[in-house]
Amino acid sequence: MVADFLRRFWVCLALSVPIVALPMMFQALAGYHLSFSYSTPLLLGLASVIYVYGGWPFLSGTVGNCAAGSRA
Repeated sequence: MVADFLRRFWVCLALSVPIVALPMMFQALAGYHLSFSYSTPLLLGLASVIYVYGGWPFLSGTVGNCAAGSRA
């Protein structure tokens, strides 16, 4: 279980690098300019993958608890 969380952490960390590097505000602070078409949908897709993949143990546990009718 710990190995699964560690693997999810490293994958999500690697996927978060472009999410941090592509926004215009970070580019202005870091002093570089990188622009290409479809960068916004790319960021949305990467963030969605990180949310679902990284949070899957918590999301599935929430669904299981709701289905069982338990309260946290």
